[in-house]
Amino acid sequence: LAVGCIGSVWAFNAQEKQKPQEIRGIIVDEHDVAWYETQQRLWQQHAALSPDDEHAWQQAFEAARYVDMLTGSYGRTPRKQAILEQMALHIPNSFVYNLCMYMTEVEQYDGEPVRYAEQALRLMPENMCRKDMEILLSYLWRAGKSMTDRNSEDYRQFHGLVQRLYATNAYPSYLLRYTHNSLQGMEENAIYFVNGDVPAYTSLVLQEALGVHTDKVIVPVSFLYIEAFRKALCQRLEISDMETEKDYASAESGVDGYLQDVLEHIIHNSKRPTYF
Repeated sequence: LAVGCIGSVWAFNAQEKQKPQEIRGIIVDEHDVAWYETQQRLWQQHAALSPDDEHAWQQAFEAARYVDMLTGSYGRTPRKQAILEQMALHIPNSFVYNLCMYMTEVEQYDGEPVRYAEQALRLMPENMCRKDMEILLSYLWRAGKSMTDRNSEDYRQFHGLVQRLYATNAYPSYLLRYTHNSLQGMEENAIYFVNGDVPAYTSLVLQEALGVHTDKVIVPVSFLYIEAFRKALCQRLEISDMETEKDYASAESGVDGYLQDVLEHIIHNSKRPTYF
């Protein structure tokens, strides 16, 4: 009986000593689903005690998002929805709520991400972290705003956000040098099709913050599925647009042939050197 009591006290004390930890992401830190579930619970408890604490709500949401991600769930899952509903009650007009709503809606086929992204852009805090900058930068890039007229408000917003990202010193000099050397080895006015965040964002930083290799066109391959980006890209390259992914769904080739056909269309009609 005494042993049992001691064991119970130890377990209770261990639980009491648990504190919420910063959610830095699955690339930075390796944790299992159980760890993220625990962090979600701890951060939700913290937020319940301090309902105006935007940071606590964001951390709870991030933990829930990684639980969903590691278990193959996306979009408006019950786990994320429960947190978002509490945010809507306590911090409805905040940067964090709108950013988290954007992150959820952009994963939904029938989602409405634009209004939340635009509101988050209007509410951007001065001390915004690198990860949040990249999320909003991705939205602007996907929407084709990097390829609008350089005197437009859309482009100035995009350019300014890249400069803020560079100022965080998020990307080590060796990564920037590597990307610089890669772009240096490409022909003038080349199109660079990239996969992954590192080559994409380091290329952007070099172009928009440091003003080098601005003749190259950086194209994240996954963005070619997004109509607004594809249209803006074709306009910049001065080529015609092509059928949408939706058109392909009913075509004989099916949607599986869409990406390859888009790539071939861009490469063939732009007549620019291309790199992957």
